[in-house]
Amino acid sequence: MARIIAILSFAAFVALMGCSSEEIQCNGVLVGNTCYPAETGCQSDQECLPTGVCLNGTCGQECTSDAGCLNGYTCQTYRCVLVTRPGADTVDLPADTVDPPADTVDPPADVGDCPPKDGAYGDLCECKEQCATLLCVQNFLTGQNSCTQYCTADINCPGTDICVLVDEDPKPAGTSICYYNDAGVTPPSCDPNLAGCFKGMVLNNQLGQCVCTVPCIDAAGSCPAGMACHFDQSVMQKYCVAVGEFCAVAQNPCYSGSCLDDGQTGYCTAICQTAADCPAGWSCQGVEGGSACVKL
Repeated sequence: MARIIAILSFAAFVALMGCSSEEIQCNGVLVGNTCYPAETGCQSDQECLPTGVCLNGTCGQECTSDAGCLNGYTCQTYRCVLVTRPGADTVDLPADTVDPPADTVDPPADVGDCPPKDGAYGDLCECKEQCATLLCVQNFLTGQNSCTQYCTADINCPGTDICVLVDEDPKPAGTSICYYNDAGVTPPSCDPNLAGCFKGMVLNNQLGQCVCTVPCIDAAGSCPAGMACHFDQSVMQKYCVAVGEFCAVAQNPCYSGSCLDDGQTGYCTAICQTAADCPAGWSCQGVEGGSACVKL
C-alpha cells in the first residue's frame, strides 16, 4: 500500500472557518458575539452582518483592523481591500478596473485607434470600450489585457477565476472584479505582508520556497489545471496545491507537506476527502496515514 512519508503543516493567512471561546460557547462558527450554526452557509454579506461577512460560503472576518491585512490593503467591513494608486504605472492589481492605466489600456483621444467592441468575458481588449462591461484589465501572467466583470464571490466568476476586491483612492465602497487565479504563482516575497497574493494566502515548503494559493471547494471548479484541492487538517481549510513533483524525506518540495511513496518513487500529493479534490488523471485513495490523491 502507498504511504505518506512526510506530512507538514504550513501557516496560511486564512479566513475564520470555525472557533470556540471561553466566554461564549459555540458549536458552529463564532463571529464577534454571534454564533452561526455550522451547517448554515451564506451567499451574501447581508446574511452575516453586522458581525461578519460571507467568506467562501461561511460567515467570518478576514480582518478587524488594517493591522490584520497585507501591506497595501485596508480593512473595510471585515475584508482586506486593495488600495490602488491613481496615475501609477504599475500596481498590485491594475487600476484599470475602473479607469485603465494611461500607458496600457486607456483609450486615446481618437477613438478610431481603439474601436469600440462588445467584448465578452476573457476577450482581449485594448481599452474599456471594447468590453461589454466596460472593464478591461491586465493579466500580469500573460501581459495581455482582457475583459472582465464585477462579482461578489468566487462563484460569480467563470472557470477557476477568483473574485478580487479592489479599491480606489480616495476610498469609496469596495468593488470586486473577476481576476485570474494566482494559486501556484511565486510571489515577490515570502513575507505574507509583502507577497501580494490575491487571497492573502502564502504557502511555504521545506526548501524555503513559497507560492500563493486560494481557498477551494474542489479541484476542477476552484484550482488551476493540474492542481489539487488539499485538505489541511491543522487549520481545517482546503486550498489549492500542485501535485506530482518528485519528493523524498530529505528533499520535500511539496506545499501540502505530503510526499507519497508508491513503492517506486515519491511524489507530491494532497490530502483528499473525495475524488473531486484530485485533478484529472488522479483518484482519491486510502493510503497508509489517510486518504490522498494518487496517480492513475
